[in-house]
Amino acid sequence: MNKKKILVVSKDYGPDPAFFSLIEYLNIFTQLDTFYFKDCERPRTLEIKSNQRFLTKIKNKKYDIVIVWNNLLLEEELNSLKKNNIIILGMLNGFTSFNSYFFRTQLEFFKILKQYDIYFVPIEKHAKQLSSFNINAYYLPFYYDPFVYKKTLNIKFFNVGFVGAVNKCWAFNRWNAINSLKGIKKIVTIAYENPNFENKNIFTLLKIKNEKLVNLFFNSCKINLGLDELPDCKPYNHMEEMVLKYDEKFIFRPRNLTIMGSGSCLLVEKYEQILNFFESDKEIVVWKNYEELQFKTAELIKDKNKRIRIERNGYLNVINNHTIFHRLQTIQNLLKINLFENIDSYIKRCSKFKI
Repeated sequence: MNKKKILVVSKDYGPDPAFFSLIEYLNIFTQLDTFYFKDCERPRTLEIKSNQRFLTKIKNKKYDIVIVWNNLLLEEELNSLKKNNIIILGMLNGFTSFNSYFFRTQLEFFKILKQYDIYFVPIEKHAKQLSSFNINAYYLPFYYDPFVYKKTLNIKFFNVGFVGAVNKCWAFNRWNAINSLKGIKKIVTIAYENPNFENKNIFTLLKIKNEKLVNLFFNSCKINLGLDELPDCKPYNHMEEMVLKYDEKFIFRPRNLTIMGSGSCLLVEKYEQILNFFESDKEIVVWKNYEELQFKTAELIKDKNKRIRIERNGYLNVINNHTIFHRLQTIQNLLKINLFENIDSYIKRCSKFKI
């Protein structure tokens, strides 16, 4: 099979397991090339112009497909791809599918999104809303890499773990939730900076960039927290003339999949989207307030049999439904192009993994 030529366009966003796994497997299945904008070339400003370095690259090389990570291209750049009959796919590593810092109004941004052959959105409701504006939005849930996130340890060194930003500013909800676990010992977080918890039972490791080490961390905790609440939606409604406002209180994070893929027990807030994916008290455990968080944390630490049952059921769900290979298969079926040869064999191979 002649491998398709694919260009992935992005910026250096730092550690992003979803992006890294996409690049790794596209490199296996296709003739992959990448283009990374420098920070100065795509700053968060309305004054940016078309990038000559990008235009030269696509002029000098013939690509079958261009995947734009986080909607970084402007109208002239997208038009250049269209003129060369290149399939344009948009993908997100987050949940802000409605806004961009590169356009003044939301309708200007939507005009750009109409240029994409398919705009993959990780929230089903948002895909439906965008479709009403004649944007070819398609619901593609998050995914994880089962060769990175897997069961590696049977010994639990810590009771509770959390990976993600924690502070008293925009992530104060996480600070409050973790700090509320009074009387629970051996709580460990991996954060970008020291959150300075009042609870002295909490130990913080500064950001670990190696995802295989993050997997070991998940494995070493009896419980891993999700903490998916968005305390403030204002930052996601910053554009002028907003016709679609972001109003979600909770957002499903890819970290939930990596936790469960590692064979760990996920304890997360109760909200609609997470319950659309997983069954409460069978595959995950959910909580509604800090008192319930405290109670269920203590219960799971004590009840090993229940915890192991949740771990196993959750793992079986994600390994059979939410790997990157499932998403690549969906993309291939939509495009009706044989992009990823033997993708079915990867899915079958993963389904045989045990914990």
